[in-house]
Formats: sequence, C-alpha cells, structure tokens
Amino acid sequence: MAHSSTEGDQATTVLDLDEDVVGCIAAYLEHKDIEQLRLTCKLFCLNLQRVFGSRFRHRHFIFTPYSMEAFVSMSAHPILGPRIESVAFGTYRIAGDPDIVVPGVTDHSPRQLSFKKQWEMLDLQKLRFNEQTQFIASRRHRELLTQALKNLMKHRRTIKLGTFDDIVSYTGDRFFSQAFSGLGSKRFYENTFLACRSRDSYETLGTLIKASRQASYPMEHLNVALHCGCRTQQYGCKHDWGKVSAWLNDFLTQSIADGTSLVMTVANRNFKELYINRDQRLIAFRGECLQPRSIRHCTDGFTNASFGRLGIAMYADEYQNIEISDCGVQWSPFIRFLTQHASTILTLRLQRMLFWNRTWSIPFLETALELPHLENLIMEEVFYYNNIDKELKFIVAGKKEWRGSKDIRSGLHDLIEQQTPSIPLDRNGGWIDEKVFRGASSLQSCR
Repeated sequence: MAHSSTEGDQATTVLDLDEDVVGCIAAYLEHKDIEQLRLTCKLFCLNLQRVFGSRFRHRHFIFTPYSMEAFVSMSAHPILGPRIESVAFGTYRIAGDPDIVVPGVTDHSPRQLSFKKQWEMLDLQKLRFNEQTQFIASRRHRELLTQALKNLMKHRRTIKLGTFDDIVSYTGDRFFSQAFSGLGSKRFYENTFLACRSRDSYETLGTLIKASRQASYPMEHLNVALHCGCRTQQYGCKHDWGKVSAWLNDFLTQSIADGTSLVMTVANRNFKELYINRDQRLIAFRGECLQPRSIRHCTDGFTNASFGRLGIAMYADEYQNIEISDCGVQWSPFIRFLTQHASTILTLRLQRMLFWNRTWSIPFLETALELPHLENLIMEEVFYYNNIDKELKFIVAGKKEWRGSKDIRSGLHDLIEQQTPSIPLDRNGGWIDEKVFRGASSLQSCR
C-alpha cells in the first residue's frame, strides 16, 4: 500500500534544513568532507561558511613569500577574512652560520646520511637562507603585512597580533619539537636548521608595530610569546629581552599618551604571563607554578630585571586592579609599584606569592594598609622563606578575602601583629639576624 503523506509530515531533505541545523551536522564532519560538501551546491556553500571559516580563526605565519602572500589572500577573502581572530608570526629564521648549519644537518636526521646527501641539504640550507634574508631585507614582509591589515580593516575586524617561537623545546636527543607550525613551515623549513638570533625576536615585534602604524590599524590586542628554553640557546636561540621590552615600552607609552584601548599579553623565560588591560585598568602578573611547600620550582619573578624597559611604562599607567600569582617578589620594586599606584588601586589579589625574607613581608602589609581607596583585598597562600628553618612559613594559609576599608584595615593589623617578631632592633632600626639572636639568647640562659 502506497504511503500517502500529509502536509504536516512531508519528507524533508537535507537541503530544506535550517542553516543552524546544517551547521550542527557539519560539526561532526571531517575538515576534508566539509570542503567537498561546500562544492556540491550553492546552498551548502552558503550554509557551511561559518563552520568552514571557523578553521581559520587562529593562524600562524612565517616571514617567507609563500606564507605572507597567503595571509594577504586570506585577509581579503570574503568568507575567511571576517572570521580571523588572531594571527602570530614566528621568531625563528633559517640559520646561515656554517658553524651552526653543518653539525645541525647531521644531527637533524634520525639516521646517518651519506656525505653527498649532507652536502645537498647544506646547499638547500644556504639557498633558503638567502631567499628568506633577501625577502626580509627588502621589507617585502612588512609591505604584505601592511596590506593584510588594510584588508582586515575593510572587514571591520580588529584581531590579536603577536609572535610565537617556532621551536619551543629541546627533547634531549638532539631533536627539537615544534608546538605551532606556521603556514608554509613544512614547505620552507623542512630539512633545514633553524635559529633565533638575538635580533630576530625584537625585529619580528617591530615589524608588527611598524606595519600597524603604516596601515593606520588600531592594534588593540598584542600577544608576545617568547617561551624558548635555556637549553636551546646553545643551538642559536637567544631572545634579546632588553630590546623586546624597549619595543613594548614604547608601544605601551604611545597607547597611554593616545588614550587608546589595549590588551597586551607578554610571556618569556622570566615569567609565565604579564597581562595588561587598559580598558579594565587591570594588570596581572603570573610567574611559574609555585608550590606552597617547596621553592624548588620558584622563580624570583616580580623584579626589575623581569620587566626590563617595559617597567617604565608599567609604572606610568594607572591601574585599579592588580593581580599577582605564582611568583616570588623583590620587595623594593613591588613596594614601589604599589606606592606608585596607591591613589588608584581598588582591588589587590595575591595568590601563591613568596617573600624571600620575613622582613620583606612587613613593609608590604604596612604599604597595603596605607592604600586610601582599596576596597577588595584577596590573599591566598602568601608566605615567606625562613632562612633559619629552610622552609616556607605562611603569612596567609588558605584563602582570605576582606571587603571594605574597615574590614581590610582590621585584617592587615592582625597580620602585621602576627608577623612582627619579638626580636630587638639593631642600632640602625633594622632587625638583627634571628640566628644570632637565638644564639645570644641561649648563651645568656646558660649563664
């Protein structure tokens, strides 16, 4: 018997489905299947634009003709361009020093290569080194980047720009691992030896800043990631943090002077993240993971050396919210930083923070007590290092929150009273060494 369908239960084909339903179906498909499905008909091509374009939200590129020209084409594309959210550029280049290249060729392969093959790879290395060097020296990479930013402005897109390390770790068996592969990396970098010279990192950052200015592009998001480990320095990796921080300082200073929005994230070997959000008047500093019961993995993160020239602009800006976590601090720059922003600080959050000396914690608590507009104080696992017992002592164990000036003052007074040692002062008004005091006390008791 033939089935007689009514108007309410008529068969529906996939072409009749809503765009959101088609998108949900496409989320379960392989990328290559989506590409093929878009080519079947105009309806699928339109309905799958969002799913297909989402693959291009976060992209990595390198300074080579193929990669940069692809970025220009992508930024001008009516489907892909509006969906780009962040773009980062590699800091590594083809190594050109023969002293580096020759041993790198033999070590770069998992098996011993013939002498002829090694020389072929060396010739390829020199060829690509010259190609990339000429491409950068002619500033063609900056021209293409400027054009790509202009294309993005036509889509009314403000994306996050940044840098990344092509090589981020040294595995120990004379091989490097890549965390991010920039577009064209396999084509251009395969069978070659890479190096990050001291100038490459700050020149990469400088190219982004100069191109954005030439394109009149509002660079409101900047992400600088320089994670290269110390062990790779022997193979040609050396970030010049002094000059990188100088570029960042000039960029932040200009943003402060212009009163423009800026979200900046910086990471290097000294700290895991420095986050600045000018709209929220927020600065957050995160060191490496700090274990409450061990200082084995602790780094003295909040120091003048950690910030370099960037510290100049950091002190010049105004912050209402300060967050510091997972790091040790030098009390002098830390106290100066709080004092500099005393008139604007509303919220102070400290998590897993270490003072390297007990005497450094008291000036901090007294300085926090003098912050006139502080309304929120959050402290979690804040401690100091006891030089006598060679262990960590908690200033605040667990998590404590104080709201309102009255509650904050009461809590800080209690902490100051707990931390003030019953040890006499020396003639200069400073605390004498605890070990000396204990020794003198025991000697007096013996008498």
